[in-house]
Amino acid sequence: MSQTNLNESTRDIQLVINSIVAMTLEAPKSLVISLSVYSSITGVNLLVWEGTCQGMILLSESVYFNEPTALDDAIDLESKLAELIIEARDDEEVAA
Repeated sequence: MSQTNLNESTRDIQLVINSIVAMTLEAPKSLVISLSVYSSITGVNLLVWEGTCQGMILLSESVYFNEPTALDDAIDLESKLAELIIEARDDEEVAA
């Protein structure tokens, strides 16, 4: 992979991770979300669980930026988080 393509891919991954961060900050209170960034292994870990005392883990995944599928993995993670947020918001509207 050329250096130009590598830099473009890195920027694309960063854009997706930035989107995940924004979604995390805007998530409904019924979800607890932890996003960890690991500089030593260049990756992120996303953990989502129900916001109750005995909350069930809904999502636990990592994306490692040095993997050839990193961009696809990050997009997939973003999509899964979006689905959980949409479902939680729908549940809140039904309960209201």
